[in-house]
Amino acid sequence: MNTAAAARSYDKLVQYAPAIRIFLGLVWWINGGLKLGDPNFALHGGQCERWLVDFSSTTSGPYHAFVHQIVIPNVTLFATFVEWGETLIGLALIAGVFAQFAALGSIFLALNYWLMRGAYAGIGGFVDIEPNLIALAAVVLLWPATRQFAVHVPVLWRGNMVGDDGLEPPTSSL
Repeated sequence: MNTAAAARSYDKLVQYAPAIRIFLGLVWWINGGLKLGDPNFALHGGQCERWLVDFSSTTSGPYHAFVHQIVIPNVTLFATFVEWGETLIGLALIAGVFAQFAALGSIFLALNYWLMRGAYAGIGGFVDIEPNLIALAAVVLLWPATRQFAVHVPVLWRGNMVGDDGLEPPTSSL
């Protein structure tokens, strides 16, 4: 493959890069919205507490102690953080508003869910959704092309007229 063909292939790939950010945002927004819509999610004995007790039965060590001694007794507070965190991370990724911070939040939430379930210990844990969410969030965090069509890009654009990613700075926002 010559360099011109490789450049055209990369340009085509860059064109669809924001779709990764938007897809990840939709996943978090839908999951958070479903939790916000469930009036019993954050209550003691509600869905969140049942998930915590069920999934944390496979954990051990400090994370297990943290879930059982701090999170479960304060399930209402943590469930509220989860439902609003997922929803706001999703909206930020969809709109592209501080998407890198939202990607970090996405990695934090997915990593905690993955650790809580104890799925990392077995080979089957790598086909779960959490590692895939972590990988997509890492792409959003590290690949500048995912910042296209983002609301905050013109405000936060730094550098020369051509950025490190080879893209021209946008002339207007959405």
